[in-house]
Amino acid sequence: MLFCFVNQIQKFLLFPLLIIVLLFSKCANIIPPSGGEKDIQAPTVIKASPPLESINFKAKQITIEFDEYFNLDNPAQQIVISPPMNKNPEYTIVGKKLIINLKDNLLPNVTYNINFGDAIKDFNEGNILKNFSYVFSTGNYVDTFQLEGIVSNAKDNQAVESVVVGLYKSLEDSVIYNSKPYYFAKTDKNGRYTIKNIHEGVYKIIALKDENLDYKYNNAELIGFNRNVFFSDTNAIQQLDIKVFKEKSPKLKLIDVLNPEVGLIKFIYNNPIQNFKFDASIYSTNDVAFINATKDTISYYYSNYNIKNTTFFITTNTSIFDTVQKELFYIKETEIDKYKVQFKTSTATSSDAKSFSKSAESKQDLYQKYSIDFNRPCTIQNADLILLLEDSTVVSKSNYTLTADTKDKTKFLLNYPFKSNTKYTIQFKKAALLDLFGFANEDLKKSFVTLATEDYGSITINNKINADKNYVVQVLDANYNLVYTATLKKTDLNKKTILNNYPAGTYHIQVIEDLNANQIWDTGNYLQGKYPEKIFSINNNMVLKAGWDAEVDIAF
Repeated sequence: MLFCFVNQIQKFLLFPLLIIVLLFSKCANIIPPSGGEKDIQAPTVIKASPPLESINFKAKQITIEFDEYFNLDNPAQQIVISPPMNKNPEYTIVGKKLIINLKDNLLPNVTYNINFGDAIKDFNEGNILKNFSYVFSTGNYVDTFQLEGIVSNAKDNQAVESVVVGLYKSLEDSVIYNSKPYYFAKTDKNGRYTIKNIHEGVYKIIALKDENLDYKYNNAELIGFNRNVFFSDTNAIQQLDIKVFKEKSPKLKLIDVLNPEVGLIKFIYNNPIQNFKFDASIYSTNDVAFINATKDTISYYYSNYNIKNTTFFITTNTSIFDTVQKELFYIKETEIDKYKVQFKTSTATSSDAKSFSKSAESKQDLYQKYSIDFNRPCTIQNADLILLLEDSTVVSKSNYTLTADTKDKTKFLLNYPFKSNTKYTIQFKKAALLDLFGFANEDLKKSFVTLATEDYGSITINNKINADKNYVVQVLDANYNLVYTATLKKTDLNKKTILNNYPAGTYHIQVIEDLNANQIWDTGNYLQGKYPEKIFSINNNMVLKAGWDAEVDIAF
């Protein structure tokens, strides 16, 4: 009886307890409200202590309060303090407040600007408070001079992001090698920069693509410079655009040796190579070596595929000598079948300078040789095993030629008077080719379709330049490949050049101010005070329609 009574009491007590647990579990399962507008507002500063633009600043701690919860994203990269502090501040988030503890001794009579870049984001949606600055002065007033502008690459006139634009108190050329800038800002994705709260005076201005984040120039980085900047009461806000460039290294240097695949070694240099010769323990008379199109890489295809390591002795430009030891990929006898002759994975393209736009890259230019790329150098062993089909008709061998490219030994060039909008197939039957390893090919074939005659247009270039200088006009396709180049002189004023049979697509027209008349663009030199040669964008993203003539006036 007692047991039954206790059992009833337990049931009586457990029932409300179960109800309470269920209620709490319902409360814990928070259902987000549906509907409503998405938050698109960035955090807003409610107050700061000490206040913004305080003077006679002596505080060691700064508190900035926002109207919502926020994150501080990548402060080491995003936050820029100008002038720089020797010791970085410590940043702590407490609720909706940002606490900044200053670790450095502040300079007297200086205006400091702590720019947060894109670091401050709201907690939920990631809305960015862009370029918020906390400004204060240790003197009696806040400096208000300002410099702004756009940084672009001298070689293509494209905006450059994350460039450090710095002002130096010292006007010595050596200052960029051993000192950080006194004032600086970083460019945004549009290449725009703004340096605020600058003190009156004269400054050297330098732009650096600071790859190693040391705020100093190391000769391998993009650099730009301009005239010294003077700030006074008459020019409170100044505009100054800068072109950045990479200096040409004074001495040829081997910077890397790669073995990307069995049978291929690449020697990469910092400057163009005029000539070379080398010897190696794996060298064979069947081996092939050549300088690539950009002149800075030697591609060496070797035939001893089962060698595991070697030593190279290389001489470049007649006088530069290097010795390189290299571990190599090699082929095991059991794996030979995996390394038969194959086409390169990239799509075959036109072999000449004139190429075609992205809209036509899957087709072959009617007026160009067709390039067939293999995975390594090959020779034709049996021409009777190679067939060219026009649609389904075999083309007579007397009507076309198939020859090895004189520059790139992995290519063959097919020369034939192609028909408009026609499918072609080239077949390499088994054992038609023999590669550098002595391996024959299995059956290979590659098909392509030519552009139609109506897919082409023409470009007319009218020279309106009337200056006593030399210029080079260049036409580039949608991928910025050079498709036409020619020199322009004062004597060529009003000269008209017609470029026929260019595939419809997007082109870019630019002109180089060729100061030394060498017909190529030349970079600048900081210590010599030499600016890079100017490139003028005459018609960027010009659309050439099929069957139309696009006319361009070269004038500036």
